[in-house]
Parts: sequence; structure tokens; C-alpha cells
Amino acid sequence: GGRLFRVPLRTGGGRPLSPPELQGQFQKVLEQKGERGTPPETPAVLTAGDRCPWARARALLVAGGGPSVAALGVLEDAPFVVAFDPSLNGDPSQNGDPP
Repeated sequence: GGRLFRVPLRTGGGRPLSPPELQGQFQKVLEQKGERGTPPETPAVLTAGDRCPWARARALLVAGGGPSVAALGVLEDAPFVVAFDPSLNGDPSQNGDPP
């Protein structure tokens, strides 16, 4: 299963975070991503799947209700999603990605 990290992009007063403030938020995520524990029920793992199986899984998830539906809303409302894949090297040139 995946873990879901919610990162604010604005202050409580509505001001967009500055680049250094965003960097601090992302650093907090990086420091936590390796921690183990009981992850909350999240559909984060679905974000890596192909479109048709994802749509079927989403429909089943929504029909079942529960806390995963709220987490799905967080994912679907997010301006962007960052996925960490532990099987990939930190250097994109070593992962077969185009330069």
C-alpha cells in the first residue's frame, strides 16, 4: 500500500508558500517517507495503475464508502501528485528515463 502526504501550498492566510517554504514542506515528506507504521487507508497505490483497471478499482472503492473515499477526494483535488518509487535510483539517467 501507499502512503498519502498532504502538503500545504498556501499559508493559513492564503499567501502562496515561497520556494524555500515549499522546499521545507517537501523535506518533511522525504524525512517521513521511509518510516514504517500502520498507514491510513488510502487509495494512493491506485495512482500508479493503468487507466481502465484504475477506473474499475475507483468505482469499487467509492461504492464501498469509508475513509478511503475521503482520501480519494484528496488525491483527485490535488493540483499535482508526487510518487516515490523505492525501486528507482535517484539518478534519472540510471532508470532508463530520457535525458
